[in-house]
Amino acid sequence: MPRPPTEPDDGVHLEVKPEMATKRFAEMLRKARVTAGKTQAEVAKKMGLLQARVAKLEAGQNEPTLTTVAKYAKAIGWRFSIHLEPTPRKGGGSGNPLII
Repeated sequence: MPRPPTEPDDGVHLEVKPEMATKRFAEMLRKARVTAGKTQAEVAKKMGLLQARVAKLEAGQNEPTLTTVAKYAKAIGWRFSIHLEPTPRKGGGSGNPLII
């Protein structure tokens, strides 16, 4: 199973201003699908959705639930995880990251 890239410049790492998060996340989903070699129609079929719904998801026209993102990841053959980490503080040290 292909694994997602982990470098910030690969389009999968999501670190943006909150007001841009939905759009960037949608772009990340589309790039992941393309990397996985799947079409929107294939993803939609595996998710039990219409292709138009996947297109809207990838266009950032709505904010998906975690369940929807998990189903999307499964449909493209990837795993879904959440990685949270503290913002670096002045003077060093940001604490330990949290990976769900």
